[in-house]
Amino acid sequence: MRRVSWEEFERMSERIAEKVKGKVDVVVGILRGGYFPAHMIAERLGLDIYVIRYKSYVKTKKVSKPVLVLPLIGDVSGKRVLLVDDVCDTGETLKAAKELLKQYNPSNVIVATLFVKPSCEERPEVWVEESDEWVEFPWERV
Repeated sequence: MRRVSWEEFERMSERIAEKVKGKVDVVVGILRGGYFPAHMIAERLGLDIYVIRYKSYVKTKKVSKPVLVLPLIGDVSGKRVLLVDDVCDTGETLKAAKELLKQYNPSNVIVATLFVKPSCEERPEVWVEESDEWVEFPWERV
């Protein structure tokens, strides 16, 4: 298992913010895991943050297909969107979320994650680290 500290999480989020600075107008976080990095990145860039929620796991078991639980909250029409999640496992959630966002007419969508697993088929444009281990974030240890 790969355990991430709060400090490491902050550094990773800052790296993503640096890579997308000036290229996005709004940040959309995928609840639940993507909210924390999305919030940190939005704060660093001084941008609004919106959310959507997909359910891909029940505890640590992956469900067959991501299920939309909460549609987009916020207006991304005509905006350059940064879509953020914590980990790209298979890429199915990111693919579904990106397709959903297209219905809201953004001018562009860039996908970013903290981690990418080798099994990730729909790779994000921006990520910080690749790992084949289960990743445990600090907000999951409460």
